[in-house]
Amino acid sequence: MGQTQTKLQDFAPTEKNLNLENDEFKKNKIQYLSLNGMKKYMNGKNKPCVVAATAEWCSHCKTLRPVLDDLRSKKKSYNVALFNAYKHRENKDIGNLGEDQIGIKIDDAIKGYPTIFFFDGNGTAAVYDGDRNAKEINQAMKIFLKI
Repeated sequence: MGQTQTKLQDFAPTEKNLNLENDEFKKNKIQYLSLNGMKKYMNGKNKPCVVAATAEWCSHCKTLRPVLDDLRSKKKSYNVALFNAYKHRENKDIGNLGEDQIGIKIDDAIKGYPTIFFFDGNGTAAVYDGDRNAKEINQAMKIFLKI
């Protein structure tokens, strides 16, 4: 990310007042993406990443969080991040987000919450539609990255 500090309260109500310098954030290492952070992954300007597009009220998203924590806790060659897509759904800047970068608008790709995206770090993306457990997500990401 371009800045050394990003406010996170906009992205996860349960993680209010966290920032990139916070020890808790460093410990769990799950990134909370801003709209600009999501654009960077789509543009291929970051390390490969699994991004869960979520909504703070969604019980399935809350159930997925420990799976993402488990996925992130293991040494991986990719990042794990959350993007509060529900919060950003009415933002005018999200309208065409993804169309130029990955060939589909994020709004069109999100059919429900959570929606899991894979980004390869080179501008290619996929929507994951498999089982919601760390082993299956990791296996699918390895296939996606061809590692």
